[in-house]
Amino acid sequence: MLDAWTPDRVISLAPDAPAAKAGRGLADGARWASVGRSERAVWGECQGSGSTPYQTRLDLRGPAFKCSCPSRKFPCKHALGLFLLAVEKPGAVAPGEAPAWVADWLSGRDDREAKAAEPAEPGERGGARPVREADPVARAKREARRGGLVAGGLDRVERWLLDLVGEGLAAARSKPRAFWEEIAAAMVDAQCTGVAGMLREAEAAGASGEGWQVRLMDELARVWLLVRAARVQEQLPDGLRADVRSLLGYTVPKETVLAEGEVVSGRWLVAGQVTESEGALTAQRTWLWEERGNRSAVQLEFAAGGRAIGSTLAVGLAFNAELAFYPSAAPERAVIRSQSDAASASPGDGSGHPTWRDALSRVTDIVGANPWRRRFPVAIGGVRPVRGAGDRWWIVDREGEGVALSGRANGVWTILAGAGGRPVGMFGEWDGRGFLPLSAWQGGQFVDLSRCEVAA
Repeated sequence: MLDAWTPDRVISLAPDAPAAKAGRGLADGARWASVGRSERAVWGECQGSGSTPYQTRLDLRGPAFKCSCPSRKFPCKHALGLFLLAVEKPGAVAPGEAPAWVADWLSGRDDREAKAAEPAEPGERGGARPVREADPVARAKREARRGGLVAGGLDRVERWLLDLVGEGLAAARSKPRAFWEEIAAAMVDAQCTGVAGMLREAEAAGASGEGWQVRLMDELARVWLLVRAARVQEQLPDGLRADVRSLLGYTVPKETVLAEGEVVSGRWLVAGQVTESEGALTAQRTWLWEERGNRSAVQLEFAAGGRAIGSTLAVGLAFNAELAFYPSAAPERAVIRSQSDAASASPGDGSGHPTWRDALSRVTDIVGANPWRRRFPVAIGGVRPVRGAGDRWWIVDREGEGVALSGRANGVWTILAGAGGRPVGMFGEWDGRGFLPLSAWQGGQFVDLSRCEVAA
């Protein structure tokens, strides 16, 4: 059964990017005290922060997973790491007889499947027993346990922030990487994975060169604001509460989004893609733009081991679709519920925001709704690339107002050559400091500018 799996397929099971990255880090035989496999199952014991190793097991017939770690993510990083290890290095996972803790779990799964397939009791409708919903009492206990871990983690990072800022930003910048990793690891243990990521962003900001003071303070302020918001999350509007929970590390299953998410119908253009690599994990953002309503959505995909992401959404393709959005105060991430009538397309020359003032006004609205958002999709018409002082490029609108081109930008000479000095429309990302063009159009011609990897 292992032969049917590839590393990319395993990574596609990850509930989010942090889980995928953490799983990749555990795909190493040295991290496991014992491993084994059979035709049906893979199992292993991974040493965590406690004295007792975590027992992880996979049923390849599902696949199904079980791990003794406290993570609420499913599958957890241990299951993903063990699965990747078995797929990528089958020689490191020797065949053998399943230990009792694996055999008992498989037997229990077989018993439940057999009961589910039994004929219905007299008087019942249908040919099988209805599947019982998860025990609400057990679910409430699990949620309460995680809530306690998260609350403890927030207390710790709040004290840490007060001490850090009390010492001063210069002292913060001089701290070794181990200082930052210690608190980030503590947040992972407290199941505040989003906070851990934000702290690592803060460390990077402190080492970012000229202007680091502002960037470091921005990142620390984001963490502080999240801590304060998490304290009162039950009092927040539903959308903002969903944003806070997402930043803390709570996940929303794709199936829930498809069933319950806000649905928006329209003709969506694949307006650009950005690929970012961080270590062995590759993440890709695919931006969809509904020209008529000037609304954007993003799809996220991940791959491991430096492999390319085989997205089926080609830039420049337009299709009629229903998109279901993840809950948020400013919904952006979405999944496609249905689609049809795909064809190459180009926006009209007058589409997008008419000026930067209009575009950034929309950005202001988004920040007001979700102050942790880091990048913003912008479609703007009638702009030109202009080289300014210090050889820096600017994207200037019809009123002469401009924003700086991102240092990560690619394709400015392609824009200049194709435009012939005439204004063009652009779609790209604004991060508060620079604009990253992902596509451009003029006179029915559409150009993909996003065919490059961007280092995170």
